Amino acid sequence: MSIFPDANLDDRAKEARKELWKARLRYGVAFLCSVHIFIAFFSFFISLIDKSLGAKLTIINLMVVGVELWIFISWFSITLASYVAENEREKIRRAKERLEQLDKR
Repeated sequence: MSIFPDANLDDRAKEARKELWKARLRYGVAFLCSVHIFIAFFSFFISLIDKSLGAKLTIINLMVVGVELWIFISWFSITLASYVAENEREKIRRAKERLEQLDKR
């Protein structure tokens, strides 16, 4: 046991900062992908209106939209899975605390 009861607060703070940066990275990538999807769709519709751009631009835009949708869905599912896992960890932690309180009684 440590002399200071809150000696591991620094470790907890470091872990919290690391998790915060991971979350910021996930949301940032998802946001950039969604913006890029919007731009790709917009340029796709412009190429449909302006026939002089040709079919190559349309095919490239469709490929870009497909890749961006795949990346966006992947990051969204990872974010959702981490959110669900965090909720489950919180439930387990609360259940352990309740069991410890009941054992003390």
